Amino acid sequence: MVPTRQEHGQSEFQLPPNNDNERIVVTGMSGLFPKSTSVQEFSDILYNKVNPISTDDQRFTFDHPELVPFTGNVPDVNQFDAQFFKVNFRQACTMDAMSRKILEQAYQAIYDAGLNPEELSGTNVGVFVGAYFSETDKSCLYDNHVVTGFGIAGVVPISTDGKTFSFDERAQGCARSEAINVLFLQKAKNALRIYADVLHVKSEYVGMMTEHMSPKFGFYRDLNNTIDFLKTFYKEAGISADAIEYFEAFGCADPEVDKVELQAIQELFCKNRDNKPLLIGSVMSNIGYGGAASGLSAITKVLLGYHNGKLAANLHCGQPRKV
Repeated sequence: MVPTRQEHGQSEFQLPPNNDNERIVVTGMSGLFPKSTSVQEFSDILYNKVNPISTDDQRFTFDHPELVPFTGNVPDVNQFDAQFFKVNFRQACTMDAMSRKILEQAYQAIYDAGLNPEELSGTNVGVFVGAYFSETDKSCLYDNHVVTGFGIAGVVPISTDGKTFSFDERAQGCARSEAINVLFLQKAKNALRIYADVLHVKSEYVGMMTEHMSPKFGFYRDLNNTIDFLKTFYKEAGISADAIEYFEAFGCADPEVDKVELQAIQELFCKNRDNKPLLIGSVMSNIGYGGAASGLSAITKVLLGYHNGKLAANLHCGQPRKV
């Protein structure tokens, strides 16, 4: 799927009016993904259209008819070079696997930017980490505010065959997977390589939808709130929605949620396109739902699109749904 540049006024593509050297850019990236120990292996999976979700190498052994055995697992979580990272052996043995792996990937992202991490010692560097909650915590699994008593909370539809049919008529839920991503950002004047410019960043939690008896858990979001958020984002970024050529969407393969997301995209991006198509993708179709890592996984996929000159196609989208 190779994107074709559309014709738009030059003003729509101008960078914000600041000093060119002060631009914030992505200069390094790294990550672990299902059956992938690097961004390069992740790229191979994307562009060779491989589904890394399987029943192999399960974290836990179980046999229950209501539990789906398909997951996308990050490899080598039991491997860590404690001596290299100057971590005491005993501490390394008791560290959470996520902590060990994010150390490795942070180093790799800095190295990918062409820097020696020691060069950052003593400088002002911001570190922002997003992590998913532990699913072994009962407070994350149960909702004691349900009128009928003690109910299950936080449940999202899970694909029973390991395939995530994002925006497809066969959508039945998403596959569960793991990922750890790191992006390294710098000012353009300090960059040795540039994957992409960061024009604007915005995040907002708009709350859960409610039903008659309890909150509606999962990926459900209000259509109007979603449209307002997107409109505000592009207004703040100073970019016309009509200028967008590709949209990396969520695509959780829940029919109701996919419908709302496509309606929001149609409302904002497709009213004044003069029959020019808007390309839509979802990395969730390729590697499943990776929790807190899903957003950076999507960005990494798009950065690979810039790097390779073409965008990786969605998997399992043989019957695209209509809005």
